[in-house]
Amino acid sequence: MSYEEWIECINILKNSNNEDIKNKLLDEYNDNLKDMLIPKLIDLIKYKFNLSVQNILNNLDNIFSDNNILDMSLVRFRKEVLFIYSLTDIKEFTENNKNGLKDMVKRESKEVYDILIKESNKVDPTGILNMTIKNNVIKWSDDNEL
Repeated sequence: MSYEEWIECINILKNSNNEDIKNKLLDEYNDNLKDMLIPKLIDLIKYKFNLSVQNILNNLDNIFSDNNILDMSLVRFRKEVLFIYSLTDIKEFTENNKNGLKDMVKRESKEVYDILIKESNKVDPTGILNMTIKNNVIKWSDDNEL
């Protein structure tokens, strides 16, 4: 793939979770473009992750208004985070890039769940929302396989 094709794919992924484009990027490798692509790919991952976090945090009132909305929001968040996490396996990344991005996604998604649990305890003394959140937390395995 040319540099322009990479950039086009990155721009598409900024606004969607297109599996075909993701798989195309995961299968592709171009050592000559690696140094130019790594910063753009890191920005893509951080952008997508921040967007998914903001979607959750900006809608806390709505999310906590109904257990079904909370569950649906958590499923969507999980799906987005797992999609983002899979992008860290793009071959252009160095091992340090991969490990750093994977750690960031794991750490910051845990922080989102912690915030949700804390906020749910404020609005729901029965603990139903808390339990829903805990049941939807992403359980990361030690070998980084999903």
